[in-house]
Amino acid sequence: MPPDPGELAAEALGLLQLRTADVRTAPQAPAHSYVGVENWLWVPRSQWGSLTKTVTAGGTQVTVRAAPSRVMWDTGPAIKTCFGPGDEWRTGMTDAARTTCSYTYDATSGHEPGGVYVLSASIGYEVTWVCSGACTSGSGSLGLVDAPVGTGELQVLQRQTVVVG
Repeated sequence: MPPDPGELAAEALGLLQLRTADVRTAPQAPAHSYVGVENWLWVPRSQWGSLTKTVTAGGTQVTVRAAPSRVMWDTGPAIKTCFGPGDEWRTGMTDAARTTCSYTYDATSGHEPGGVYVLSASIGYEVTWVCSGACTSGSGSLGLVDAPVGTGELQVLQRQTVVVG
């Protein structure tokens, strides 16, 4: 009897090196942001690619494919899901520039430990498998699998307006 391809797929998934999110923000620490300002969130495009791993047992070969589908961000006050890596902020971009992933704080980080919001992000991968050779099943899914969490921080300040009369 051939091995269970689902078990081989789980084994192959365990061998994959799912990417820890390299947390990027604009502004990027040690710079700070302000309440009410849109903060860009992204992971580098180099981390946004599919990964594959093949495991063989006797005449059964199972290939697992992990395709990134979302990034789950914990911004401190809220959880945000972005369905892509986000867009990198580059020096010289105008105010007309837009991103697919951002967060706007409505309170300062002064009440947080160290005076900063700790951000974390995890890339979620849709994991599928295909069996070839002696197989009891041709393909399947292991569902959404989260990669290790990456972290960063951002200080958020409040702008004050002073009226001099």
